Amino acid sequence: MEKAWRNLQHIVRLDGLHLWLRIEEPHPWWRQALLVLLDDTVILAVIPLFLVFAAAGAPSPTRSLILLWAGYYLLMVVVVFHNEIRYRSTLLPFVLAGAAGGAAVLRDPERRRRPLARAALVLGTASSVALLVPHAAPLWRAARAWPEIRAARRLVAAGDVAAAERHAFAAASLDRQAARPWLAFGSALAKAGHADGALDAYRRAEERKPYVWTPRLVRPRLLADAGRPAAEALAAADAFSWQVDPWLAQEIAWRELAPPAADNAHPAFSNLFVQTEPLADLGGLLATRHLLSLGHRRIACIGGPDGIAPSEQRIAGWRTALADAGCGTGEGLLWHGNFTSQGGYEAMHAVLRAPEPPTAVFVCNDLMAMGALCAAHERDLRVPEALSIVGFDDIELTAFTSPPLTTVAQPKQRIGALAVDMLLERIDGKRQETRKVMLQPELRVRSSTAPVAPIAPAAGSGRQPA
Repeated sequence: MEKAWRNLQHIVRLDGLHLWLRIEEPHPWWRQALLVLLDDTVILAVIPLFLVFAAAGAPSPTRSLILLWAGYYLLMVVVVFHNEIRYRSTLLPFVLAGAAGGAAVLRDPERRRRPLARAALVLGTASSVALLVPHAAPLWRAARAWPEIRAARRLVAAGDVAAAERHAFAAASLDRQAARPWLAFGSALAKAGHADGALDAYRRAEERKPYVWTPRLVRPRLLADAGRPAAEALAAADAFSWQVDPWLAQEIAWRELAPPAADNAHPAFSNLFVQTEPLADLGGLLATRHLLSLGHRRIACIGGPDGIAPSEQRIAGWRTALADAGCGTGEGLLWHGNFTSQGGYEAMHAVLRAPEPPTAVFVCNDLMAMGALCAAHERDLRVPEALSIVGFDDIELTAFTSPPLTTVAQPKQRIGALAVDMLLERIDGKRQETRKVMLQPELRVRSSTAPVAPIAPAAGSGRQPA
């Protein structure tokens, strides 16, 4: 019940206000405003209307279909499995259709006077208000502090840092729980070339909310600009970008820092070449380091066919991570499949027949990982309690396996966008030299990995938790 209640609260959460006021994700103001307008206001409006439709809508096959689908979907994501905010995108079209039916009920004088319609409207309105109430105080404090933040930015741009600091302190006193005043002041100082002041402002922001992202991503550059050692901060920023969200980290860096003098482009064998696989070893590193961080030391790998470059690079990342952790180079822990579900299924059975089976497996693509999950289930091995599994590619189905698969995502949209951009550059004559761009993968942690647990051998069926 507790899990279902948490999931229900999560799926109806006002995500725009949550990310803006509580998490303080570093998105541009216009993006935050659009999220509140196009997401939060829609949720607030449709809840009471949908409840009116459910309680007092005219019986029809359409109404039955909408209610059955909504109920089934909520049962699956709230009670049976888990949910993420993005999962409600599948539910929302049906909820909007139901909300339209609820509006039709309220437009009808006779039907809206019915007790069920009134009770549903009151309940829905109260639910929407309950979602909004927790954000009222943070929103009020942010609104009071905003004029002071604007004044601080304006004075920094004018060169009066001392006066700007007074306004920054005033903003911070008006919004005592938020990191926002110090993040804004630090950003203004950094752009104006005041590295030491910016570092101090970002430090104050982290004291309020240690999980905010911007300070750790801009600190290496600011330390270097201030003539102070930056190696430790650079390592922390690099590790953060790998472990959390490389694309958002890149977006923050591009927005807060000056552009780099050169990109990571290398000569290739053709005039137009977009390639992610030179960094596929980073994908293997990401996956294996994640398993190592959970306490696993005997980590197997199921690679693709011998000699296939993507597979070899992912295996190289796996070996490197094991060696860096003092776990050898994976001797006796490597099996091969053929990049199909059947290949992963057969390879996993071979893995589990080993005299000393591993506690975790890195599988070099998601199709094979899905087959590996099936093989583990057949051996009565619970994933992730008895065996952790990580895939590679983040295909759509991995979010719906049982359990949802932890995997390494490739930036497919970015690959396509770069290919088009580079082709247009060639057509317009802006670039004639060869170009090879390497893109970094991202770890998507779901439910197929967990900390290593003590195990005991179980004859004929792999292992079971001790």
